[in-house]
Amino acid sequence: MTTRILVGFDGTPEARSAARFAAQLAVERRARLLLVNVIPEPWPNSPLSEQNAARQAINEEEHSTAEAVLRAEAAELVGAETRVALGKPARALAAVAAERDVALVVVGHRDRGALARVLAGSVAIRLVQICSKPVLVLRRCDPPPTPACIPRSAVVHELQRSRARAEILLHLSLLLRRVLLAWGRAGRRRLRRLGEAEPAVSDNRSARQDDG
Repeated sequence: MTTRILVGFDGTPEARSAARFAAQLAVERRARLLLVNVIPEPWPNSPLSEQNAARQAINEEEHSTAEAVLRAEAAELVGAETRVALGKPARALAAVAAERDVALVVVGHRDRGALARVLAGSVAIRLVQICSKPVLVLRRCDPPPTPACIPRSAVVHELQRSRARAEILLHLSLLLRRVLLAWGRAGRRRLRRLGEAEPAVSDNRSARQDDG
């Protein structure tokens, strides 16, 4: 059975750089290159026929665009296989890697701030966490690095760094959640105290009126 190298490809510069690196690696390892573009799940049907027609048009447009992006890249990387997957990017790529004879998953990394990665999430970090196959995360590089220039120890080190970053971001998100929960509980306690204080103030006013 032919071994494959899977590339998460969405047409971005980071994905193109990752695809070209993976193509060189596939030639050296005599492996097949598999480009996978992930799009959202199709819109569900609606009771209104007018909405169904619009949603169907959107679904077809997204699928056609994804296929066109893959065909354009496959034309430059001769012999590359292509596939459009549905769902969330990290989970869909991990599923395809598990069901096919994939030796390595390669994805490009978009350099964003730590807060943006916590709030919006990172496909690369999530993929490292859930994928059952080795994952190589590459930053954009023009021209892309050659596989011969990257020793195995560097690849392992990059994977370890990705896992470490994922753990740090996970701890930050948990800490942020705890702070928000604590802030919410403190706010509710203040509201309860205010609610308990209002009857006492009303009783004091009533007592003063009766004395008057």
